[in-house]
This record gives sequence, C-alpha cells and structure tokens, in this order.
Amino acid sequence: MDNQKDGSTSFPLCPKCRAELDSTTRHTLKCPKCETRLSELFGEEYGEVMERIKSVEEGNRKKRVKARLEEALNSYPELMQAWKDRDYNVFTSLFEHEKYGTPKWRIAEMVMDVAGGDVVDAILKQLEKEGPCSYDFAEILVKVGDPKAVPLLKKLWDRGVFSSTSGNIKIKHFIDHYPELQGEVEAVKCDVCGRERPTLEMRYVVKPDRVGKFWFCEDTCWSKRGRLVGSAYSGAMACPFYSSGMCKVGNGSNVCSLQYGTYDNCHVHRLGTTKRF
Repeated sequence: MDNQKDGSTSFPLCPKCRAELDSTTRHTLKCPKCETRLSELFGEEYGEVMERIKSVEEGNRKKRVKARLEEALNSYPELMQAWKDRDYNVFTSLFEHEKYGTPKWRIAEMVMDVAGGDVVDAILKQLEKEGPCSYDFAEILVKVGDPKAVPLLKKLWDRGVFSSTSGNIKIKHFIDHYPELQGEVEAVKCDVCGRERPTLEMRYVVKPDRVGKFWFCEDTCWSKRGRLVGSAYSGAMACPFYSSGMCKVGNGSNVCSLQYGTYDNCHVHRLGTTKRF
C-alpha cells in the first residue's frame, strides 16, 4: 500500500482503478468505481486497509466537531481562553456540573471528544470524586485507550460504581486487557462489624452529606444497614427511601418503621439481601 502509511489523513486508493476508498467502502466492502471486493484487492492487508479507512473517517469527524467547537467558544471568552491554555479541568468540571444539553455542557462534551489523550489527566481527577458522570468519563477513557486509566477504573469497578450502567462490559474488557496495571485489591472496613474485606465483597450507601460512604459486608451486614441508614424519626442518617413519614420501597404506602426507633420491621432491612437497590 504505497499511500496507506500510518498517520495518513487521506483515504487509501484502489490499487486497480485508483479510486478513493472512502467511508462508504466500509459498508459495501467494494471499490466504489470498479466494484472489486476489498478482500480480493488487498489480500492479507485487508484488515489494515479497513482500519486505515476507519481512522481517516474518525479524523474527519473530529475536524468537523472542532470547527463547531471553536464557533461555539466565540460566545464564551473565558472558555475560549481555557481551550487555548489547554486547561481541561475547566471542561471536565463543566461536564460534571452543567445541566445536560446546555450550551456549556455541549462545549465540554466537544472538548473531550477532540482533545483525545490530552484530556485524560483532567478526567481522572474528576472521576476520583465518583460524581454522577462517572460512567460517561469512564466511557471516554476507554475510547481514548490510555492505559494510565486502568488503576482507577479497576478500583471503581470493584466498588460497584459502574454496576448499574448498561454497556459497562466495555470498561471491564479494557481493564482486563491490562492485568499488570490493575494494582492491589482495595479493601474497606465494614461500618457494622468492623471487618476489613475487598470492595468486591462489600456494598455501600452514600452518606447524606455526599461526603464519604457507609460500607457493609454484602453477605452478612447489608441487611443490618438500618442501624446507620435511619430516618428523620430515628435521629440517625436520612434514609434515601424515606419521604414525609412514608417508606418509598414497594408501592410507597408503608409508614416508615423507624419512627418507632427500630429497624427490625424496616422494609429496607427486610429486602436488604436482594439486589433491588
């Protein structure tokens, strides 16, 4: 392939008729002009040619995104300066905290799209906080493919941060591809029995002030979390299923049992051995 060197910004050419093998070729698998099958044209180099077409197609897409980004940045001088300074922390923070779909959120999304590997450090810094966009950040890191993301992704995977998101198998495959980078297994102490166990064997409840977590042994102490996750009546921490004296578990018509100062009849306590929440 005389014109298909790595780093090329143009589509490869058909060796038979010299027609450009553009993005439509990835779907037809034929030369658009002479209609010869690519497998016949390139033989053992077929896979390499397909990757070349895909790479050029992605490069062209990013050029279009970058053009839209720079146009959007004209309305926000402070963000334009951050972009010029490559201060990606500004944009990862916007992505986390701006309302989905707003102009600034769209700008942050485009920045992380076109910045590629340059944005990895800023994403890792934001991902450590385990905010609401953790899965989105992880998805970007997997797409970029930088191995430096593996240790943190493994730690968050073991904690169950990505367990409720669809498509998380991509994260697992990326982590498993680098077993030598996964680091030591993280262990935490149970807030009920005090035993220290790997996070894979634990479940947690985020504290009401959003700072820190209550950790529980999944097999023995998860059902006892009512001792720490109480209601407004109990004077303990606020239960996420409590609302105006009622328990929202099930049909939501049960009076919160913790108003009597006990968790023995708590619906959360009784259902705690399930994976329903």
